[in-house]
Amino acid sequence: MATMGGIKTEEAFAKNWAQLVELPAVTRPKPLVWTPERVAHWKKTGEKPDPVMVWTPE
Repeated sequence: MATMGGIKTEEAFAKNWAQLVELPAVTRPKPLVWTPERVAHWKKTGEKPDPVMVWTPE
């Protein structure tokens, strides 16, 4: 049986250590649609109205 840093190799990989990690909850950003008013404001100021913007098919 091999050892790795004082831990038996079988024991080191027998446990799923990643399942002990808890990640914070994340909320998805809601995209805004580019409207003529938002486009005009963006062209005039260079500021995007929201971090996530989408275009409509037409």
